[in-house]
Amino acid sequence: MKRKKSIAGRLGMAAFALTLVTTCISGGTLAKYASEVTGTGTAVTAKWAFKAGSTEGAESITTFKLGETDNSATIAKERIAPGSTGTVPLYYDLSGTEVKTNLKISIKVDDVSELPTNFKITCDGVTKGKTDFTNDTYVDFMSKDISVDTSTGVLTAADAKAQKDITWAWAFETGNDDSAKKTGNTADTADGKAANTVNFTVKVEATQLAGS
Repeated sequence: MKRKKSIAGRLGMAAFALTLVTTCISGGTLAKYASEVTGTGTAVTAKWAFKAGSTEGAESITTFKLGETDNSATIAKERIAPGSTGTVPLYYDLSGTEVKTNLKISIKVDDVSELPTNFKITCDGVTKGKTDFTNDTYVDFMSKDISVDTSTGVLTAADAKAQKDITWAWAFETGNDDSAKKTGNTADTADGKAANTVNFTVKVEATQLAGS
């Protein structure tokens, strides 16, 4: 009888110990620190606004034909010759753009051999003639980097919008002495006899720049 009580007692103690262990494990699972923080955010795409054209606010360059505008009584309409000049209106507008931008104006001539020897084109103070062009290749007349104004968040106003007309001229006579003038007259006469048609393309290009 005493042996049975001893075994029962031991079993009871073992059960009690198991209960304590289980309680400790359970208590450890249920009792812990846990914190969580969440937040929301937004991303706004920087604005890109670009217009360029033959009139202010336009978005295209109209087909143009170079021809005499000032001396129409001496040179036929829509023809060029020594002594003729003219202007092709050109506007660009990047107002409101929110990224640093490069603005470029370039011109190409389809066939340079058809361009009169003494014919000159000017834009933004840069003048180029026949020897500056290569067939069907754009030649830069203006290239300007325009930065974002930190106070307004958009491109610097003074540079973001402008009129940059293209002017052209075929001098009536070239050279500083008789010999040079004779050479120029000979070239002009040859161009007049050929009476070629010259095709130009004007391109205004805006490109976002990477950070410096």
